Amino acid sequence: MAENSLVPLLHKEGFQLLESLGTLGPYTSTLADKLSAGLRKRGVAPALVAAILTQLELREAARAKFGDFARGMLFTRDGLEQATRLPVAAVHAGRFRDAGCHQVADLGCGLGTESLALAGLGMLVMAFELDEATAAAALLNLRAYPEARVTQADILELDWGQLRAEGVDGAFADPARRDASGRRLQPESWKPPLSRILTWQDEIPHGNLGIKIAPGINYQVLPAQSETQWISVGGELVEAGIWLGDLIRQRGRSALLMDNNGKIVVTLHDETAAPCNTPARLSETIATEDELGKWIFEPDDAIIRAGLLAQTAEQTYTKTVSEKIAYLTRDSDPKVTDTKLGSWFETLEVIPLDEKKIRAVLKTRPIRSLEIKKRGADVSPAQLRRKVLTKTMKDGEDLTLIVTRLGRRHRAILCRRHTEI
Repeated sequence: MAENSLVPLLHKEGFQLLESLGTLGPYTSTLADKLSAGLRKRGVAPALVAAILTQLELREAARAKFGDFARGMLFTRDGLEQATRLPVAAVHAGRFRDAGCHQVADLGCGLGTESLALAGLGMLVMAFELDEATAAAALLNLRAYPEARVTQADILELDWGQLRAEGVDGAFADPARRDASGRRLQPESWKPPLSRILTWQDEIPHGNLGIKIAPGINYQVLPAQSETQWISVGGELVEAGIWLGDLIRQRGRSALLMDNNGKIVVTLHDETAAPCNTPARLSETIATEDELGKWIFEPDDAIIRAGLLAQTAEQTYTKTVSEKIAYLTRDSDPKVTDTKLGSWFETLEVIPLDEKKIRAVLKTRPIRSLEIKKRGADVSPAQLRRKVLTKTMKDGEDLTLIVTRLGRRHRAILCRRHTEI
């Protein structure tokens, strides 16, 4: 088993003890020390005490992805790192439901997040996981759906004929993209490799295959006639996925933006429906330094990674501040529909990219906090902040310094972030 700390909780007595603790509040070192002392005083074995403390810590960390559901789940550290956020998994499951799937194979199910979402929408699930401890955790996490099956198995050795005979008509694959040394950046170094996973489309009725991939994937390795979608939650780019067969809603690259509550805010599809493996279209409207508008607009990272910058510039009547830079600009105030697409900043002052000149400007303003953003400039935001911000004031403003190119010159643009009232 990959995580020995999980083993004591896989026994009925261990899990019941964990659940009997109820809600203890935020996990802190003080809480851990107090709880550890109390459990040991009751005669609880040290291994079980350690396992309980680990789970409470992981459950606290998991709230960002699972909300209140985290309270009743078991986690491994690696599994939590790769686990899909529950609202995102629900979006995935919706594709399978809308495609008419009845039984889905969850390949590399991890902690069972995707299986939970699929089962929650009424589909049968056959989940497969190589690691014994993680598979056991997935089975426990799916206990509300007794018809869901979890099998410890190598997904490279599955009998697709048998799966089809048992009614599988869709599959979702989540290849391992990490090892002990960190992230595996190349799709062919994933386990299984992306090219191997793509061959499974021929084994599944209607080719209904979804694949979770790294958001930074190179377009060249994407299947040309797929839909590849990038998803952000609360402005944070969290994942991308390849969709094939009847799971495709519109061919080409797309972006789906969700708020922090898991509500879909907007979905953008490439209007040209260009093949997924082609380069992103570049914006044809580039502002000169003199054309910097009252507002700077930074589209959501999901939009940028999906290659929809030029399309978004056209839709919002903005110009890019410089070629291949993902900052846009215009004079008119942002509408509510505009603010759903990313962050807007009101331009206050344009400063040459010179530390002394930036520091001189900042000294004239009462500043409580300074956010530094950059694109197309080789600077360290943390180092620059230390050098240019000499003091902060409790009653000052929260400002943003955007370091980028305007035309062919590097500039620091002092801004105020737009906030919805």
